[in-house]
Amino acid sequence: MTLNDLLSTETVDACFGLGARRRPLHLPGGQTKFTCLFDWRRLNEILSHHVLDAPRLQFILTGRAVEPSAYTQQSPFSSFRSPLTHAVYDQMKAGATLVLNGADELDSGLTELARDVERQLSAQVAISVEACTAIPADGGKKPAWQTYDMVLLQVTGSYKWFLLGETQPQPLDRYSGFMQEPPLTEPESEVISAPGDALYVPRGYWYLAQPVGVPALVAVVCVSRPTTWNFASWLLDRMKSDEILRGDVPLQADGVGQSNYIKALRRVFQEALQGEDLVEEFAFCWNGMAAVRPRFALPTGGEAGPPTFDGCEIVRVLPSRRFAPREVPGENVLDTLMNGRFNRFHVEAKEILSFLMNQEFAPLHELHERFAETYTKEQITELVGDLAGIGVLAVER
Repeated sequence: MTLNDLLSTETVDACFGLGARRRPLHLPGGQTKFTCLFDWRRLNEILSHHVLDAPRLQFILTGRAVEPSAYTQQSPFSSFRSPLTHAVYDQMKAGATLVLNGADELDSGLTELARDVERQLSAQVAISVEACTAIPADGGKKPAWQTYDMVLLQVTGSYKWFLLGETQPQPLDRYSGFMQEPPLTEPESEVISAPGDALYVPRGYWYLAQPVGVPALVAVVCVSRPTTWNFASWLLDRMKSDEILRGDVPLQADGVGQSNYIKALRRVFQEALQGEDLVEEFAFCWNGMAAVRPRFALPTGGEAGPPTFDGCEIVRVLPSRRFAPREVPGENVLDTLMNGRFNRFHVEAKEILSFLMNQEFAPLHELHERFAETYTKEQITELVGDLAGIGVLAVER
């Protein structure tokens, strides 16, 4: 399942595009729309076969996290803790909400959805799962807001959402003094999410969720996009080469000395902001530093040497973000930043690198056929081998 399977192109633009609305958006859908993405059977498998301790697995009751010792047990052979079956049932019967954080690292379907959202939005993405089988006595959680955008996917059951508005638009951190209490005592609007519905809640928007139809299962897609603060931090890091930025602040200087310091500082910032391609350079670093989600193809995936073309191999691109090769002027080489590592390739590799940048996978024989007029079979084999060697591609058989 992809982002476009969940939301229409118009809806994606409305929520995440340039000048997007910063308002919640309720999107009704078909009753079984998300059951192919995740369901109770898959949740039971994860609970049964994984080591799950807080904060990976949590229970929330009356707005507070339940002590992990109340629902996990110590493994007799290690320091790990795992869910205790009867204790999990007891928590659910009491009306606690089960929260499985980082579920996209435990389920292949959620992993592929997270990869696609990352790829399309150039964002950090995580998916959690929330489940409840009984309506709590206090009705639900306390009012909350998040430091990231959320798309809530109602798999089964139903929730009533009280949308309480913003205290501070687009807050940067959870410890802001502006964000201690919700702005409204009465909700701005109320929404009931039925099975197959999606609800977009922007960063910093207060909400209160109450289950009204159980058993309820919700997948929460958490999207952290780069902010101007991220851009400014990146820019300041680039400016460390300037001696003024590394120097001391002239606290003991007289008025003239401090004025000259500010003038010099202003000059440094003006020079740093020169050039219309700064955002493009930031995107190169932002996407290139993103961690690659693990994917294995043992026993053959780790073989030494370049792969061979026998018609059975699949080249799979591992970075979730699109990587853009940059030409280095006058050197006939391309700079790439992928998985936090700089690499250089000959400029003649640009065409095939650009093709791979926009693909998630391709058969090796298709690469050979597509680029037969530009590259020899040996060149393609060598390039694929080099990319696999630095963890950018996986070659699967």
